[in-house]
Amino acid sequence: LGKIAPLILQRVVRAPDPDMALAHVERFVSAVGARTMFYALLFENRKVIDVLVRLFGRSRYLSGYLLRHPEMLDTFLRKDLSPLVRTKSELRKELGESLAACADFEEEMDELRRFRNVETLRIGLHDLAGNLSPEEGMFQLSALAEILLAAALVLARRETSSRYGVPMTTEEGRSVEARFCVMGMGKLGSEEISYHSDLDIIFLYRGSGETVLPAGADPQRFRKLTNHECFAKVAQRMISILSTVTREGYVYKLDTRLRPSGNAGPLVSSLAAFTRYHEESAQLWERQALLKCRFLAGDRDFGKQMEETVARFIFERPLPENVEEEIHRLRKRMEREIGQERSDRRDLKVGRGGIVDVEFAVQYLQLRHGPGNPSVRARATLKALYELNRAKILPEEEFQILDEGYRFLRSLEVDLRLSQDASIEQFDPAALDPETRERYREVTERIRTVYLRILGVAA
Repeated sequence: LGKIAPLILQRVVRAPDPDMALAHVERFVSAVGARTMFYALLFENRKVIDVLVRLFGRSRYLSGYLLRHPEMLDTFLRKDLSPLVRTKSELRKELGESLAACADFEEEMDELRRFRNVETLRIGLHDLAGNLSPEEGMFQLSALAEILLAAALVLARRETSSRYGVPMTTEEGRSVEARFCVMGMGKLGSEEISYHSDLDIIFLYRGSGETVLPAGADPQRFRKLTNHECFAKVAQRMISILSTVTREGYVYKLDTRLRPSGNAGPLVSSLAAFTRYHEESAQLWERQALLKCRFLAGDRDFGKQMEETVARFIFERPLPENVEEEIHRLRKRMEREIGQERSDRRDLKVGRGGIVDVEFAVQYLQLRHGPGNPSVRARATLKALYELNRAKILPEEEFQILDEGYRFLRSLEVDLRLSQDASIEQFDPAALDPETRERYREVTERIRTVYLRILGVAA
C-alpha cells in the first residue's frame, strides 16, 4: 500500500469529484484490508488505477459494487472487461457455463447476481469513459437483462416442475406440454433500459389442462395443479429468484402492472383471456404500451406468435376519433401528478419536454402511420424516429430536434443514475454545470414545441 498510495492520490486530485473519490478510496482500502495481493496487482497495472479512480470519482453506483464486494477487484483486474459490446449469444454461453458449475440452488442464485454485477461494471466503465453511444449502452444493459431473465425462468420451471409436475394440454388430439412465455414491455421490450431500471414484463400461456407427474418423480411430493395455477407458481418463483435480496444483492426488480387489468388482474394470462381483454376492454394507453411488447424468454414459437397477435391489436383496428386529445390528456396528467416540477426540481422522464414527450410523439405517429407502413413500427425510440424520417412522415427539422434531444436526455439520465446510485429522474437544475443547465432548458423547450405540433394540440 505504501508504494501504491502516492499513485492513487495523484489521480484522486484530478478526479471529477475529488472528495467523493477520496472517500471511496478510503472505504476501499478498509474493505481490502491486509490483502497485499490486490495492491501488488494494482501496482503492476497502472492503467487500472486510472480506471478505478475515475470510477470512484464519478459513480457511487458502480463504486458500490467494489466497496460491497472487494473480492470483485480480482475479476476487475484479471477478467477481460474491455469488450465494448457483447452479443446475447456470448452472454448466454458464459452464464450457462457458470450456472452449470454451481453445486446447488443457492449457488445459482448467487451466480446470477455476480454475473449481473460484473457485466454491469463492464458496461458502466465504458459509459464513464464515453465509449458507448446511447443505443449501445441501452442495448448492452437490455441484453444482459434478457439473458438473466431467461436463465431465471429455466430455474423457476425446474424448481416448479419437481414439485407440481409438467403442465399438459391437448392440441390436435395429442397430449403436449402447454406453452409459456415472458414478454418484455416498456424500455425492456424496446431494449432501452438504463441503470437501476425495473423490468416491465407480462406472463402468457396457451393451453388449458393440468399438471402430470414427471418420470422418476416422488408421488408423495406431487400436488396436481391446473395449468393456470402451475404457471402462476412459475411466475412467482421467477420473480422471487430475481428480486430476493441475498448476500450478493438482487438481480432485478420486476414490474408486472402492464398485464391485463393491472394489479387487479391475475399474474399470468392465458392466450384466450389476453386476446379477449385487448379486443374488448383495453384503453388507448394500453394500446400504446403494446408498441414495445417483445418476446423475451420461454417458448419461442409461442412468443413470436404473441408478437404477431399484439401487432394486430395495435394496427388492425381504427383509432378513436379523439386520439390526439386522449394521448395529450394522459401526458399532461403524468406531468402534473408524477413530475410535479418546480424551479428547484425538474423531471427528466415525465417533466415538460422530457423523455416521455419524445416517446409519446413517436408512438402517436406509429399508431397513425404504422398500419400502412410497417417500417415505422420499430420498438426502440431512436430507431422509430429514423424510420419515421426516412418515410417522410417526420420532417428533417423535427427529426433532428427529437433525435438530438432524446440522446441528450438519456445520456444525462445515465450520468445521474451512475453518480447517485439510484433510479433518479428528478434533479435540481442548480446541481448541473451552467452549460448543461442551459442546454437542458433549450432541449426541453424545443422538444415540447415539436410534440405539440405533431399532436396538433394546445399547450
